[in-house]
Amino acid sequence: MLEDRNTREIELLFTREGMKVRQKVEGFFQEGPRWIDLEFHSYEEIQRINGIKLTVDRIDPMIEGDNLKYLRFHVTDYSRTPSDSPPPDGANEIEGDGIMIQRKFFSCGHQYEILVNTADWLINQGYLTNEDVPIEAGGRPRARTYLINSKLENDEAPRHANGEYFSTPKQLINGLWIETRYALPDTIKHAKHLLRHFNYSESDLRVIGFRSRTRRKVRQRN
Repeated sequence: MLEDRNTREIELLFTREGMKVRQKVEGFFQEGPRWIDLEFHSYEEIQRINGIKLTVDRIDPMIEGDNLKYLRFHVTDYSRTPSDSPPPDGANEIEGDGIMIQRKFFSCGHQYEILVNTADWLINQGYLTNEDVPIEAGGRPRARTYLINSKLENDEAPRHANGEYFSTPKQLINGLWIETRYALPDTIKHAKHLLRHFNYSESDLRVIGFRSRTRRKVRQRN
């Protein structure tokens, strides 16, 4: 499995009864990580699910004697969407620009709020702590610019790896800071990179309104 501490280690166990989803977590009162059960689905339930998405690292068969006891799928991305699932809460009442993360809608008055709301959502899921920063901006490994960092007590703003201050930092709900001086395409790209960094799928994020508004402005100029 991946050794990156920011990657959620997830495995799927396929047994005779069905599929069990487990995740590795660090214990508070014991040394070393442990596995906890997240979900269980019978094969009858799985047949009714359309859109299981997973990235498989490797498959380990567990064999006892001549019998296959179960198959263990080590995965780095796992999500599912039932084909008959209802629309997201409030989907029919959405007006204006915003983002949808899984089934939750966030209104965004400014495009930088795409990044802020994505980061705050991760914080509310139990991710993105002081131990996780700095986080580099996605797709620019040589530039060594940070997307998220903490701020030293006497500094005016958080700094990038080269020592320069963030251009347009915004503070998150846990006190960390996120760089937001990006064009809209890069803002969306970095938001998706942030989700992927914590092993969520890019498809968990949907941008509403911003793209269509940008296309309208282009057509008007033409």
